[in-house]
Amino acid sequence: ISKAQKGIPRVPLSEAHKEKIGEACRGISRVPFSAEHKMKISGALKGVPRSPFSAQHKKKISRVMKGRAPWNKGMRNRILA
Repeated sequence: ISKAQKGIPRVPLSEAHKEKIGEACRGISRVPFSAEHKMKISGALKGVPRSPFSAQHKKKISRVMKGRAPWNKGMRNRILA
Protein backbone atom coordinates (compact mmCIF):
# COMPACT_ATOMS: atom_id res chain seq x y z
CA ILE A 1 0.00 0.00 0.00
CA SER A 2 1.36 3.41 -0.92
CA LYS A 3 1.59 6.38 1.43
CA ALA A 4 -1.14 8.14 -0.56
CA GLN A 5 -3.51 5.20 -0.03
CA LYS A 6 -2.75 5.29 3.71
CA GLY A 7 -3.64 8.98 3.79
CA ILE A 8 -0.13 10.21 4.63
CA PRO A 9 0.37 13.70 3.15
CA ARG A 10 3.28 14.44 0.83
CA VAL A 11 6.22 16.43 2.19
CA PRO A 12 6.59 19.62 0.14
CA LEU A 13 9.91 20.04 -1.68
CA SER A 14 12.28 22.78 -0.57
CA GLU A 15 13.36 25.48 -3.04
CA ALA A 16 16.94 24.16 -3.01
CA HIS A 17 15.70 20.69 -3.95
CA LYS A 18 13.53 22.10 -6.75
CA GLU A 19 16.58 23.90 -8.18
CA LYS A 20 18.62 20.68 -8.14
CA ILE A 21 15.84 18.82 -9.93
CA GLY A 22 15.66 21.60 -12.53
CA GLU A 23 19.40 21.35 -13.22
CA ALA A 24 19.21 17.57 -13.63
CA CYS A 25 16.22 17.73 -15.97
CA ARG A 26 17.85 20.26 -18.30
CA GLY A 27 20.23 17.58 -19.54
CA ILE A 28 23.56 17.86 -21.27
CA SER A 29 24.00 20.43 -24.01
CA ARG A 30 25.35 18.74 -27.13
CA VAL A 31 26.92 19.89 -30.35
CA PRO A 32 24.66 19.39 -33.40
CA PHE A 33 25.68 16.68 -35.85
CA SER A 34 27.81 17.67 -38.83
CA ALA A 35 26.50 17.35 -42.39
CA GLU A 36 28.98 14.52 -43.03
CA HIS A 37 27.66 12.58 -40.03
CA LYS A 38 24.06 13.10 -41.17
CA MET A 39 24.93 11.72 -44.60
CA LYS A 40 26.50 8.60 -43.04
CA ILE A 41 23.39 7.97 -40.96
CA SER A 42 21.13 8.58 -43.94
CA GLY A 43 23.10 6.09 -46.02
CA ALA A 44 22.96 3.46 -43.29
CA LEU A 45 19.20 3.85 -42.92
CA LYS A 46 18.65 3.58 -46.68
CA GLY A 47 20.45 0.24 -46.72
CA VAL A 48 23.55 0.97 -48.73
CA PRO A 49 24.68 -2.34 -50.22
CA ARG A 50 27.59 -3.95 -48.41
CA SER A 51 30.36 -5.97 -49.98
CA PRO A 52 29.38 -9.51 -51.03
CA PHE A 53 30.31 -12.51 -48.87
CA SER A 54 33.70 -14.06 -49.56
CA ALA A 55 33.90 -17.64 -50.84
CA GLN A 56 35.29 -18.73 -47.47
CA HIS A 57 32.33 -17.21 -45.64
CA LYS A 58 29.83 -18.82 -48.04
CA LYS A 59 31.48 -22.20 -47.44
CA LYS A 60 31.21 -21.74 -43.67
CA ILE A 61 27.50 -20.83 -43.91
CA SER A 62 26.83 -23.83 -46.14
CA ARG A 63 28.61 -26.16 -43.69
CA VAL A 64 26.55 -24.89 -40.78
CA MET A 65 23.22 -25.01 -42.62
CA LYS A 66 23.84 -28.63 -43.66
CA GLY A 67 24.21 -29.55 -39.99
CA ARG A 68 27.93 -30.23 -40.09
CA ALA A 69 28.67 -27.86 -37.22
CA PRO A 70 28.41 -29.72 -33.90
CA TRP A 71 26.29 -27.02 -32.26
CA ASN A 72 23.77 -27.06 -35.14
CA LYS A 73 23.12 -30.81 -35.41
CA GLY A 74 20.27 -30.88 -32.93
CA MET A 75 18.53 -27.91 -34.57
CA ARG A 76 18.66 -29.52 -38.01
CA ASN A 77 17.13 -32.76 -36.74
CA ARG A 78 14.33 -30.86 -34.98
CA ILE A 79 13.49 -28.90 -38.14
CA LEU A 80 13.41 -32.00 -40.37
CA ALA A 81 11.39 -34.09 -37.90
